[in-house]
Amino acid sequence: MVFDDTEKAVIYARMHGLRIIRVHRADYLSDSLQVRFRLLKFLGLTQSEARLYLALVRLGPSEYRSLIVETGIGYRKIHSLLKNLVSKGFVESNEDRPKTFMAVDPSKVLSQSVEELSNSALHEIVEEYRRAYSTSLIR
Repeated sequence: MVFDDTEKAVIYARMHGLRIIRVHRADYLSDSLQVRFRLLKFLGLTQSEARLYLALVRLGPSEYRSLIVETGIGYRKIHSLLKNLVSKGFVESNEDRPKTFMAVDPSKVLSQSVEELSNSALHEIVEEYRRAYSTSLIR
C-alpha cells in the first residue's frame, strides 16, 4: 500500500499489525522541501548531497553521528559528501573535535549559485553570438 503521508502509513500499520518495509524520504517531503530539493539538484548537487544539505539546514550545526541518523547515509559516503559540499561552498566545518558541520545560509548559497549560472549562461550566449558574427564577416 502507498500513502501520501508517513504518519498515516505508521498509524495504519500499527492498527493492522503490519510493519513498514520501505519509506522513501523524497516521498514524504513537504511541497516546499521538494521544490528546494529540485532546485539544489538543478544547481548541480547530487541527490545525496541535496538530501544532506537539507538535513543540515533543518538540524543546524551537527556532528557525523546525527547526520548519519537523520539521513540514513553511511559514514564513508557521508564523509565524502560533506567534503564535496564544503568544496562547493554549501557547507562549513570547524576544525575542533568533535568536528561539526553547518549549512551555509541558504539564501546566500542559492543567490550565489544562481548568479554563477546566469553569468556562465550569459557568457555562452555572448560567445555564440561572437562566433556567428565572425563567420558572417568571413563570407
